[in-house]
Amino acid sequence: MGLVVALGEMWLSTLAWLAGLATGFAVLTRLFPCNPGMYWWKDRRAVVTDIAYWFLTPLIVLVGRVAMLAGALWVVFGGDSPPITFVTAWPLWLQVIAVVVLQDVMLYWLHRAFHTSVGWSFHAVHHSPQVLDWFSLARFHPVNQLLQFALADVVVVLMGFPLSVLIALAPFNLVYSAMTHANLNWTFGPFKYVLASPVFHRWHHTSEAEGLNKNFAPTLPVLDLIFGTFHMPAGRVPQHFGTGDTAVPTEFLEQLVYPFRAMGRRSIACFALGLLMVVSVVGWAFVAQRQPNEAMANRYSPARVPPPAAPPAPLPPARMITAEAKSADGQVVVEADAEGNVIVRFANQQEQTYTVGGVVTGVAVSAKGEWLAASFRQSVMIWDSRTRQGKTLDGHTALVSCVAMTPDGARVAAGAFDGRVVIWNATTGETILTRSSGSAAITAVELNAGRVIVRAANSAPQEWIVP
Repeated sequence: MGLVVALGEMWLSTLAWLAGLATGFAVLTRLFPCNPGMYWWKDRRAVVTDIAYWFLTPLIVLVGRVAMLAGALWVVFGGDSPPITFVTAWPLWLQVIAVVVLQDVMLYWLHRAFHTSVGWSFHAVHHSPQVLDWFSLARFHPVNQLLQFALADVVVVLMGFPLSVLIALAPFNLVYSAMTHANLNWTFGPFKYVLASPVFHRWHHTSEAEGLNKNFAPTLPVLDLIFGTFHMPAGRVPQHFGTGDTAVPTEFLEQLVYPFRAMGRRSIACFALGLLMVVSVVGWAFVAQRQPNEAMANRYSPARVPPPAAPPAPLPPARMITAEAKSADGQVVVEADAEGNVIVRFANQQEQTYTVGGVVTGVAVSAKGEWLAASFRQSVMIWDSRTRQGKTLDGHTALVSCVAMTPDGARVAAGAFDGRVVIWNATTGETILTRSSGSAAITAVELNAGRVIVRAANSAPQEWIVP
């Protein structure tokens, strides 16, 4: 039932996007046509094929993308989330720019790989429309989608970029791809090497000889300029599109099967072997995450190992603990996780839970457990455990890496990945001191009434007097 609901929501979202794109580009292509009279609705057979790609292949690609990410995380990090890296300290806009550049480099070379004899039969599906307009942007064979775009997403996640960056980029990627495929005469003039234009991409899709194997970059044409594949002659636009190969079918189901027929037996065997390896990795990740006792029990026959009287209770999902602290009297223990939860356990078996808006990078507690602190993103939260009231302390511009407080909880200090330390009055929230260590990321801080000790990566500890 959940799959049906998810599929319904996906289709409703697709309908909304199609309505918006159709309205916008209907106006633009009337005002700025590149090839007058070439509109997507004029090839009815192609429209039916493209509708199938818009509504049927996203589910296949989504499942494959999740499987690829799960398998990659297990192989690289043993099934855990990628560790926190310095890129998470960057503001979102800088992370977005970095991902666009990194992925464009990857996608440029992956795109070129699909124009070789090994990958072309899959990519020919995308080049098959003879009427090129924005509606055909979804016409990608699922294998092409997974081994090009999904693979680029998996790589940046493994590099430490949060999924929120990919989510933020998704609408831009859809609209931008629709624009580059649209029947528009835009060249972007002096910026033609900076951003891919519709004319730039139409030369990539042309069946005319001069445009073959040109203009591979999805967003940054400077890559084609650097590697000698840029082609956009002034004052001319391509007139003919498609593969020029009558063997490439036009129907949806036939296009799904076509690459495997065109590859030949040897190529199919190589592809099947690669697919088997991917499935094996994902299956290994699934089996390895099951309960060890169950996996071991399956090695023996039921006659030698009697079944338990009742099935064991399922284990709770594993939490990724990111920080821990204990009060000086040992009566209060604080731990935090990657989901933003701060759990406080008292000696009398009572428990308190607080939630912040991001991965918790550090926690601190006063000597008797009256005051608590947790660092996340560029901020610190403090709470009075007796009233459970809290406040946010700001002052950092980079990701906060650690936090400390005085034994009485009156002052709080936090260090960040940019080497800066901020100290606050916990009662008023006033900033007492802001200072740079002159080093790399702060790894630890210690604070008492009159001084702070700062430890940074690859440098000796520093001791400062606190006013």
